[in-house]
Amino acid sequence: MSKDNTGTTYSPANVPYRPASLLKISLAGVKEGDFTFIMGYPGSTNRTYTVSELQADIEQTKQRIDNYKEIIGFLEKAGENDRAIQIKYAALLKAMNNGYKNRVAKLEGFRKQSVPAKKKALEEKFLRWAGGQPDRKEKYGDILTGIERFMAQNAGFYLKKQQLDDLVDRRSVLSSWPRPTWFTAPSKNFKNPISNGKQLPAKRPGRY
Repeated sequence: MSKDNTGTTYSPANVPYRPASLLKISLAGVKEGDFTFIMGYPGSTNRTYTVSELQADIEQTKQRIDNYKEIIGFLEKAGENDRAIQIKYAALLKAMNNGYKNRVAKLEGFRKQSVPAKKKALEEKFLRWAGGQPDRKEKYGDILTGIERFMAQNAGFYLKKQQLDDLVDRRSVLSSWPRPTWFTAPSKNFKNPISNGKQLPAKRPGRY
């Protein structure tokens, strides 16, 4: 920055940027009503999942657990009497075991916190609100049914894609194979559940 704190071209006389204000980090702890700023990963959330989306996520998680168990068992068996195999796949086994424990704990958390039941209650509350006025009912009344229909229609696709992703993951035993990116494109049978049967665009705009 220039000495007057504005952007400029490189010069040996440039100085660091001086912000007009900054956040001070306190080590004194917090009290009721204090502002808190939490930094971390991830930068997205699945809190807005509907019941059908949550159930699909649960089923996919169960399948991924089974996939991990099968691959872990295979690698452990293959390396029982082969030190070279043990060394070659040690990092993969650790990653697989971490993924396995993560997803088992995820389902356990869902169970302990009664997440599906809470989601169901939220949807029932939403439907009562949507049905409270004719214009809201017309606009929002069929949304949850449409999402449920969409998830059911494409359940097989997501499960197959997940199996393939687990096998051809960059850390997996098949990671040397060309990754079949064609499989990540939307199926030609994908339909927008609330667009009167119209097909989705050929390319989706980033993550969904």
